[in-house]
Amino acid sequence: MARSQGRRNRRTMILLVLIAGAGSTACSAKVDQDVFDREIASLRSEMTGLDGRVAANEAQIAEMNARLDALQADLDGLEEEFDVTVKRLETGIRFATPVHFDFDRA
Repeated sequence: MARSQGRRNRRTMILLVLIAGAGSTACSAKVDQDVFDREIASLRSEMTGLDGRVAANEAQIAEMNARLDALQADLDGLEEEFDVTVKRLETGIRFATPVHFDFDRA
């Protein structure tokens, strides 16, 4: 919710800057209204496309977080069931498992 509000605020700010910039250049050079409308439509279209990409990335991140949560739950189950110590490393996971041997057996 906060991200979408931030995107709307950013879009509004960009449009205001564009309009202010167009207004200030209108004093020095006249811009045809059709050209201005086409440019604004193009910018809006580009922003809509970028919003779609952001939404897709957010969906992928949510999916990855769900998968990581499931993996964490599985690892917690291993720790409890087999008395395994699981340690996260930068490039992987280390499992330390106790090994029990019978007395006087090879």
